[in-house]
Amino acid sequence: MVTVPQSGNTPVTRVAGMQDVSASRLAARDAVTARMLAAAARAGFARVDLPVIEATELFLRTAGEERVQQMFAFRARNRELCLRPEFTASVVRATVADGSPLPARVAYAGPVFRHEQPGANPGVVATTARQFTEFGVELMGARGAVADAEVIGTAFASLQAAGVARSTLVLGHVGVARAYLVARRLDERVRDWLVWSMERMRPDDPRGERMHPALAALLAEDARLPEATLANPPDRDTFLALLREAGISLDGNRRAPEEIAEGLMRKMARRGEHPDVRRALAFLRRLVTLRGAPDAVLPQLDALIAAEGLRDDETTRLREILALLPAYGIPTDAVTLDLSLGRGLTYYTGIVFEWVAPDGTHIGGGGRYDDLATRIGAVEPVPAVGFSLQVERVIGVLPERPAVPSAEIVLVRVGSGTPHAAARLVTRLRMLGWVAVLDVAGDMTDRRAIATAAPSADGAVIHWQPFVGAVREIAFDDDVAWPLPSHERLSGGSQ
Repeated sequence: MVTVPQSGNTPVTRVAGMQDVSASRLAARDAVTARMLAAAARAGFARVDLPVIEATELFLRTAGEERVQQMFAFRARNRELCLRPEFTASVVRATVADGSPLPARVAYAGPVFRHEQPGANPGVVATTARQFTEFGVELMGARGAVADAEVIGTAFASLQAAGVARSTLVLGHVGVARAYLVARRLDERVRDWLVWSMERMRPDDPRGERMHPALAALLAEDARLPEATLANPPDRDTFLALLREAGISLDGNRRAPEEIAEGLMRKMARRGEHPDVRRALAFLRRLVTLRGAPDAVLPQLDALIAAEGLRDDETTRLREILALLPAYGIPTDAVTLDLSLGRGLTYYTGIVFEWVAPDGTHIGGGGRYDDLATRIGAVEPVPAVGFSLQVERVIGVLPERPAVPSAEIVLVRVGSGTPHAAARLVTRLRMLGWVAVLDVAGDMTDRRAIATAAPSADGAVIHWQPFVGAVREIAFDDDVAWPLPSHERLSGGSQ
């Protein structure tokens, strides 16, 4: 139920972190977004629109815990809802629900909402903004290095179209870490915790190593358990008898004693994984140190994988992607490998990447997420890869303010007794394609783009900025033959 407050003199202010965007800033943002959408369209990505409000469950299933904590979630009409914190999960949901033919190439642009903490992530501009504009693409239904490189190349072309002449591509591959963790047969939740922690193990991070809280608690609990308990858990009936013999009653609970015993035994079985968890942590600590030029990093990665007896499928894929990037115009010296990169989202399964401006600003990034569709209910996995760029950050790293197309403006003054004539004139001009502004204030204050329009005699008088740039003035006359504005003439229009 919504409570309607009593009216008063207290001003209603903008919600903290949300944006009021002026006409000039909006024009610049729209211009940059349009250029990037056009670059995506040239690569075959068609724009879609998606709900701003989604079920909270969509992101609880797909996003990492850090992203979930940033959501604007609320309860309304007996449903748990949220403002979308990103587009990817929504795109996958819509594609699965619609049964769209695959492969599908989708582009998008619009607002997203995240309660990010200023300065929480190195390389991210410190800001109190909570509303951002994201542009991105998703390529669904395609596996392999060719699809990965196609998406990375589209991201590069979009940045070039926006005016970002120089940027660094930081390339990682969470598939290397995940392949190791799967080979060790670790629980899926433990694998997610380890991947989350991986990015926070960088030795050069001034904040030090930070482990997922659940993983830290798991290992701390393991240190207090007898080794024999971990190695040789009893069967259910024996375990239940041991508990009762020790005076531990499981009666009086909503669950049956046998169910409680099985749950405790599953926990003990997971604890038996802890030696493998510690070995996995040691592997990840070595993996996250691999950062630098591809020619220097790849031999070190090969040696690490060989030492662990792993297959080289993921490194082969990484080499194939690197070999394709120059075909998209991406300079070899603009690529850095970083095997600690995870981007804070647990749904990535393979290649991950970020674009970084010369000043260190993280503009955006993406990666491969082959399991995301099944997380939200798809019967079969849908291999997919995509990226998103934050438009405000893109604009922030441009060397100069984005050029916005300017219109030729006609200012029509309403003289005494001639409002109908003035209204007919602006209507006629607008139909021809002009931007025609009626001086509704009657004092020529609405001149906007025409700074030198001089007062004139009574009558409907037009002041316009013709193609040569000078300001001229004529009295209204139905017989005046008006030319088309320049943009109409260039496109072949006629009166």
